[in-house]
Formats: sequence, C-alpha cells, structure tokens
Amino acid sequence: MFRDPLPDTARTADLFSDFPEESREGQGVWPPPDRFPLNVDGRTVRERVIADLVSADSPLVVTGYGALEELVRLESDLGEVRPLRILLGNEPSVGEGGHRSLKAPSFPEEVEQYWLDRGIALRLSARLIHFRERLREGAVEARYWPDTQRPLHAKIYLGAGAVTLGSSNFSRNGLERQHEANARFTATGEPRRYREAAALAEQFWSFGEDYTDALLALLERLLHVVGWRDALARACGELLEGDWAKGFLQQVDREAFRALWPAQRQGIAQALYLLDRQGAVLIADATGSGKTRMGAHLLRAQQARIQGVGGMPRSVMIAPSTVVEEWEREASRADTALDVFSVGLLSHGSRKAWQLDDALRRARLLAVDECHNFHNRRSRRTRRLFTNHLADDVLLFTATPINRNVDDLVRIADLLGADNLQPSTLKALERVNRPGRWHGLGEDEAAQLRDEIRTFTIRRTKRMFNALIDRAPGAYRDHTGRPCRYPEHRSYSYSLNEPAADRERAGRIRELLDQLFGVVQVPAVLELSAVQRQQGLTEDQYRDNLLLGPHKLVRYRVMAALRSSRAALSVQLEERLPGVEIWQATGSDERSRQAVLRAFRPGGDEQTGVALCSDSLSEGVNLQAASALVHLDMPSVIRVAEQRTGRVDRLDSPHAEVEVWWPGDAEEFALSADARFLDRVGAVTELLGTNLPLPEDLQQQSRESVDADTLIREYERTARSIEEAEPHDAFAAVRGLVEGSSALVEPDIYEYYRECSVRVLSRVSVVASDAVWAFFCLAGSADRAPRWFFFSGPDAEATTSLDKVAAVLRERLAPDPPNGEIDDSAARWLAHFSERLPEAERAQLPLRKQRALQEMTRVLNGFCEEAARQREQVRLDAYLALRNLLERKPETLTGGEPDWEALANRWLELIRPYWYRRLTQQRRGVLRLRDLRKELIEAESELGPEVLEAFASLPLQSSAEERVVAAILGMPDR
Repeated sequence: MFRDPLPDTARTADLFSDFPEESREGQGVWPPPDRFPLNVDGRTVRERVIADLVSADSPLVVTGYGALEELVRLESDLGEVRPLRILLGNEPSVGEGGHRSLKAPSFPEEVEQYWLDRGIALRLSARLIHFRERLREGAVEARYWPDTQRPLHAKIYLGAGAVTLGSSNFSRNGLERQHEANARFTATGEPRRYREAAALAEQFWSFGEDYTDALLALLERLLHVVGWRDALARACGELLEGDWAKGFLQQVDREAFRALWPAQRQGIAQALYLLDRQGAVLIADATGSGKTRMGAHLLRAQQARIQGVGGMPRSVMIAPSTVVEEWEREASRADTALDVFSVGLLSHGSRKAWQLDDALRRARLLAVDECHNFHNRRSRRTRRLFTNHLADDVLLFTATPINRNVDDLVRIADLLGADNLQPSTLKALERVNRPGRWHGLGEDEAAQLRDEIRTFTIRRTKRMFNALIDRAPGAYRDHTGRPCRYPEHRSYSYSLNEPAADRERAGRIRELLDQLFGVVQVPAVLELSAVQRQQGLTEDQYRDNLLLGPHKLVRYRVMAALRSSRAALSVQLEERLPGVEIWQATGSDERSRQAVLRAFRPGGDEQTGVALCSDSLSEGVNLQAASALVHLDMPSVIRVAEQRTGRVDRLDSPHAEVEVWWPGDAEEFALSADARFLDRVGAVTELLGTNLPLPEDLQQQSRESVDADTLIREYERTARSIEEAEPHDAFAAVRGLVEGSSALVEPDIYEYYRECSVRVLSRVSVVASDAVWAFFCLAGSADRAPRWFFFSGPDAEATTSLDKVAAVLRERLAPDPPNGEIDDSAARWLAHFSERLPEAERAQLPLRKQRALQEMTRVLNGFCEEAARQREQVRLDAYLALRNLLERKPETLTGGEPDWEALANRWLELIRPYWYRRLTQQRRGVLRLRDLRKELIEAESELGPEVLEAFASLPLQSSAEERVVAAILGMPDR
C-alpha cells in the first residue's frame, strides 16, 4: 500500500505490504456517514462535506493552507451566486524534522514558499483563473490565522444547516484517501451541537486577518497566462541558464561555487542535464575556458546527486600526464573524491596499472580528458579503456573540434558507451568494428552518428564566451582580481634565411626520397564502403592508393628529421639574449616541464623569458603568462596549430593581445602538401594500422611547398568559421529560438526571464492552431534536470529530443499564431496531456537506465519461472508485484509514480558484482547489460532475496504536472 507523505519528506511506497485494508474495514459496523463522515467502505468525507458546502448561502471553510487546490475546485462548484469564506491555518508538518529558523517567516511567506516548491496541478488552470477573478471581485473572502505563537490547526466546514469538524484537512488525502475521524452536526438533528460548532467556526473567522492581496499575488505566481513568446522564453531560460542548479551547487560547496564564473555554472547545469538525459556528456568548449575547474565541480555535483539517491560513487579521471597534477589540484579545491590516472598507464604495464584496471571496474563515474587522443580503436590503451569500465555516467572533455571524419565519430561513440546509444547506431558500429576487414559507414549512417553524438555535446566558442562576459563583466575575474576575456589574436610570419648550401642539400635529399619505397600490411579482404563507391572509387584505385601510402610516409619522416633542434636554438638564444632565462621542456623531462609551468603559470611573477617546448606541452597545460607563441616548425595540421595556440589564447590571459609567429621556410625545407595530407588523416605512425584508404588525387597531388602566409590564412579561416558558425551541440537548436538572426523571441523578452528574480512557477500560453498539440517544460531540481516534451496530437508519442522539439516549435510558432484564452476546453486538453507526462518522463531516462529497467523486467520473468517451478508462492507473488510495477500496470500506480531513475540505479548497483566478475574474465568486445541476463537468472536463489529487500520500499517522484514551468497549448480556432 502507498503511504501519503509529509509535505517536506521524500515520498516512498511499500511495494510488498500485505496490510489487509478491506478486511479490517469489514470488522464491525461503522457509524452512519451523516453523523460521522469517514473514508471507509466506498464512502468518502468529500461526498458529505461538499454537499453541505455547495448548498449553503455563505459556506465557511476552516482548514490548513495545503488545501488550496481543493478550494479552487470547490469555488468552481459553488456557481456564481454563493460567496465563499476561507480561513487558512497552518500545516504542522511543514518545518518539523529538527530544523529551526532564527527568523520565522510570516504566514503569507510560509504559504508562498510551500506552494512555489510544490506547484499546482496544471489541469486546474481554468478554475484557478476563475478563482482568482472571484477573489478579486470579493466573491471569495480569504483570511489567515495571525497568531504564530499559537497556530490554528482546526478543520471545520460550515454548510447549509450542517457543520463538520474533525481531522480531515480540505485536501485529497483528507477528503478521500486517509482514515480520518470527523463528526457532523445538523441544525435539525442536534441543534445545540450545531449552534456551538457553527459559533466556534465564526469565532475563528472573526479573528482572521485579510489575506486577499497576498493570495492574489501567490495565485499570479503559481499560474500566469502569457503570450507564447513569454512561455517559450521561460522554457529556454530554464534549460539554458541553469538557475535550477544554482541552489544545488551552493549546497555542495558555497565558497567554491562563488569562485566559479557564470559561464562555468551554466556549463555545469547543461552537463548535468545531459547526464540526466543521456547518461554521458562530451564537453567541447573552446580552449582556455576553464574546463578543468568546471569539470572538477561537475564531478562533485554529480557525485552529490548520486549520493542523494543512494550509493557512494567512485570517480576516475583519465588524463594526459601533463595535466594530472592540475586535475588533482582542482578536485581538491572542489572537494571532489577523484582518482586521477595518467593515460600512459593504459598503454603499458607498471606497478600502478593494476590499480587503474581495478578503479575502472569499480567506478560509477568515468571522466576522460583530451578524449580526442583515443584515436586508434585497436590500440592497447583504447581497448583497455573501452572494455574495463562499467561506469553509470561518462564525462568526456576535449577542446579540439570533433566530427572531422567518420573515424572521429566512431571513437567518440565508443567512449560514450554502447548502452547509451540508439540500436541503429550500435548496428552500424558493430559493422565498422568487425575484425579483419574495413567496413566504412555510408553517408546516412555517418550523418545519424554525427547527430546522435551532438545530443551528448556541449560546445561553446570563444565568441560565445565573450558574449557571456558582456552580460556580467564583473563576474569574470581571475584569482588576482583581474578581469577575464579572450585576448585579440595576431598572426605574423618570420623569415629563416637558410644558407644556399643547406637549401641545395635539402633539394638533393627530396630527389633521393622519390626513389625510396615503403612497406604496407594489406588486410586479408579489401572492401569499399558505400560512401567510397558513391564517390566513384574502384577496387583498383583503392588498392593503388593504399600502396602509395608507405612511399609518402617515408618522405614525410625524413623531411621532418631535417628540422632544427631545440638544443641548437637554445645555444643561439643564450648568445643573442644574454640575461634572459631560457627553459627547455619535453614530455620525458619532468623537472624541466615543471619549471616551465611555474614560470608561465597564471598570475606568476612578471618576467622575461623564453620556453622551448616539444608538442608534449601543446595541450592541457596553462601557459597564459606568455604573450607570444612561435612555431619552430610549420604545423602539419590545423588541429596542432589550435592546440599550441590554446596554451596562450585563454580566457584568463593577462594580455589584451597575443602574438603567434609562423616560420617562413625556404621552398626546399617547407612542408609539402602530401605531408600535410598525411597528418590530416590521423596520427602518421598509426595511419597504416587503421587500413584507411588514401584518396586518388594524392597520387597527382603537387609537392609544392606551403608557405607561412598560406597556413596563416588557412588557420584564421578555420578559426573564424568555427567561431562564426552556430555550434552544433545538444543545445544549439534551443539557443536558436532565443538568440541569433532567426530567433523567435525578442532579446528583451528573453533577457527579462533570464534576469527575473521573482519566481513564477508556470507560464501558460494558448495559441490558435489547425490541430491540438502541446509543449511542456518541467522544472529542474536538485535530483533531476529540466525536461522538454512535445505532443503533436492527443494520442501521439511524446517527442523529447531537444533538436526535434525546437524544430517543431519553430515550425508552429514562426507564423506568429494569435494567442487564445484558457477556457474549460483548453483546461481539459491541458489535463489530457498532463496525464501523459509520467509515462513520457520515464521514456526520457538515459538509454542505459531504460535498458537497465528492461533487463530487470526480463530477469524478473526468469525469477518468476524459477519460483513457480519450485512452487514458492510468496516469492512468485513478490516478483510479480515488482514486475507489474515495472510494466506500469494501473493497479501499481495508485499511490504515485515511482522514481524510475532511482529504480534503475538500484538495479545497476545490485548487479554490479556480477558485472565486475565478468569484466575480470577473458572476453572480446564491449560488455552489454543484456550479456548478464542468463547469469543473473541462474543466480535467483542468491540475487532474488537481495532484489526483494532492495525494492521493498520505493521512492516516489513528485507529480510531473506540478513541475510544469512553461506550457504552450495549440487549439483549433473556435
């Protein structure tokens, strides 16, 4: 049976309670309902009390303020003639539980806080509007009990010739659900008792203070009918700005929260949304935007959320060795329990390698920094990462733009986790990953994979960050108090003046290189992908292109070896710049690397110096004290140039401008087009191992040198296109509704809702339409992120993808349909769609959580068969009860909707030991939830009792209807 909760306590359901309610009610005789209104034997307190009130000339209701919804219903039933008097007392459960405020809120403040936290049923919108008008006209009189030292807890209902008093609050629980004790006195049957009880009610009424204005203000905030632009702005703000997460983040660590920039708080809220919705997130913000600090606080916030639903989550971060210390430092500042491991441990054995494997298998949260480095699915480190973890949530970080080719898409999808991806995507990936042959993705498959990865992604460019800074410049300061902003970027080239003799030797070496050959390992079967066939590539061309690769690789490696060394440059600099400190740093020399990081750290002592660095320091480290970057060699791919420049082009750079210098190599030394192409298709050292075919035009490609000016133009063109293009992340379509040239909402309207400090729970709009449709935005809270739902028709499945919902809203609202009114017909449709929200909300769980519930149902079916075979009726009934709940059988939902995510989390935690055991066994491929099904069913005797104990008491989630903060209803013009 389901137990009704106190207003401020977590709701739970006792799934396996065997309390024989009906049989107990049948023991003995209940008193007559006309004298004792009770909720027994099919009778309710509501039937008797409502009948008395609606027939009275001036009914009086004395009740607690939690009865507001039922009072709205009552006033609508009274008609236009009879006035209604309401005296509100306190709710004793509010404020109990060991908490005490030094400054007690006033009665209106307490009522307002209660209802704004709880929300009001959207189906009452038409009645609430009518109630508000009647209150404004004086047809409803509202008072409250003013004595806070001796609160009023009476429940009295004075109607036509009858008065009822007792324990029943004027709420659904008191009038229908709970066992209550009430007595009713009539003017004809017990006149003296009637007169005394009526006089008591009137006496309480006389002491009440007027509550009209405060109640009107509360009703306006509970439900405000607006135009569709206001409702849409409210919904977009709930999702994009992350205000719902502010209180939660402050609760985690108030001091650390204040140190975060608004953009970081926004990013955390959006990441929490994606983790809540997708089970994984890819954070691809611009270089230098503070991802490490934001990531540490994000991990802390997600840990707290997991702890809130049970469990102590272990968190593991895999990061390049250059940033391990930085992650450890930021995790400590954020009070995040985080095990940070160097990515190098995945590549080779060491004393700590076994610790990493064990940590991966036990982690609930897995984070990977610079995830674009996992470029080869066949490498040892990538295989170990993919096959050794069973994390519930995956967080990926990269500043390098993704989706440049199909291989990028595949490796990101692998990292996101098989159980988080759509079935069609998994089939495509299984084809690609099949050993022994290269199966490319077709254009449609690649587009589908690209679209799905976008739903996991947060991508904010430097232009967007500077726009956020313009909103609140004073909120963006570094630890010294200096204002933060991305600096202006200036590019220049410099001449090397190579001696003629060196140029002649380099030219001769190029000629000799054309006479060299290379070796390539050809797979057993060569097969063209669909996209390659569509491009006109034949099997012969495929073979010839593949054989051309080794020759190009040989030339690239030899020419790269002709570059000047850092050691020679260091000698030259010491001679030409006496007194200026010179550092050298490589990945293998930890002491020199740390010296460079200290010298160029943020906020370091201002000094003059030069650091000569290998590309091991081109990503993940902070060198923003430097004002200029000099490329000692020409970057062979734009990605490398972006990574290098990102060390100085950072949000907290102390410089208004940063300079980037490119080498003007002589023609004989300059990077040639074929070498640049080899780097474009991936890491050259692993090019052949991936069996990627080279395009036909590489054979005819010119060996013309590429000068510095050409590279500068290409780099700046690429950077500009990235900044100017709309970022294709999970929130791009939503941003487009309120930002940019094609926005549907004017900037001033959105800015109002973004900055509005007065909380209004629901913004509801009705628009004219050819057919009925509905859009809802559910509020975010500490235990769940906001939700968007679109119903295209009365019986249509809910659309929940942000891209698709934003697209259909644009299609229906772009013509600027006229606004309508909320009448009884609109209210009925709102009620219809609201009733469908709970099922739609379950369907919006992360795919991994949905699959967990599906597998749990299948395992329970196996448990039922086993219990039936053993004739264990008690166990069978318990398994059936839990299975029926998972299948949302109506009889199991009478007490409320379970918190499905909490159920999924409990199941995943129960089966974790079995999963861990399978991970330690030798196997091939990625482990899926379905792979454990047979083993779990066979473990019924051991696992079954644990399941029944774990799910005996279930958390219930608050009503979806009461969490609606914005709704737009399309209605045919009547």
